[in-house]
Amino acid sequence: MIPFDCHIHTSYSSDAECSMEEQFRAAKARGLREIAITDHVDYMYPAEPYPYQIDYGAYGREFRRVAAEFPGVRAAFGAEIGLGPGAEIAAEIARFAQAYPFDFIIGSIHDYYGGELHRDSALWRRDKREAYAEYLDYALRSFRACPAFSVAGHLDYISRYGPYPDPSLRYSEFKAETDAVLRFLIDSGKGLEVNTSGFRYGLGGVYPQPEILSAYKRLGGEILTVGSDAHRSRDVAADFDAAERAVRGAGFDKICVFRRMIPEFILIPF
Repeated sequence: MIPFDCHIHTSYSSDAECSMEEQFRAAKARGLREIAITDHVDYMYPAEPYPYQIDYGAYGREFRRVAAEFPGVRAAFGAEIGLGPGAEIAAEIARFAQAYPFDFIIGSIHDYYGGELHRDSALWRRDKREAYAEYLDYALRSFRACPAFSVAGHLDYISRYGPYPDPSLRYSEFKAETDAVLRFLIDSGKGLEVNTSGFRYGLGGVYPQPEILSAYKRLGGEILTVGSDAHRSRDVAADFDAAERAVRGAGFDKICVFRRMIPEFILIPF
């Protein structure tokens, strides 16, 4: 099993249910060698019910205290930041990313121009072809505007919420749009996350889907992290055996962890 979980939330995230100590304890119990604590920071997401704002001074102090209590589990100081294409948001994110000694930042798309994707997003007033193409273009513009991230989180996140008979963002249907995003990540030295929460949300596999992972590899992508996106302790490292099969199946022989925003490649098997 992959012994590195690079996407873990604690109660500092408004939608998570467990303490930092509980997440470290779960990581130790599952034999993980390294984790990244990546709580939510989102300047665009509607304030209710999840404000997604953190006192990072207090957060950093607790992170250092708890990490010292679990010396067998190496910990990366991280964040998951909700990205958007606007200049004001980009400037705010840049200031935040420079203000703290981050090891690792996940850049994710959680909304569309401030509207939550899982509610009445403006995207859902369109047919699937138009909505998903616009989502990928929005993601590309957001990644361009906000370069202060390490990897793109759950790239086909829209598959979880699309109100269509088949909500999957299938690579074969959106090849040109997906390739444009992947090429930008590769050319910019950014990575891609393999996120196992798709199993928990009824998608039957990882984010992004294996076809997108294979395309990333084919286009020259190398930087790959694996994360559970755990908001509860029982989900730490969940479905990591399946994640390893997906990574290997896409042709990768190594994954990454990050230290001071620099990727470190680790060969499979571990």
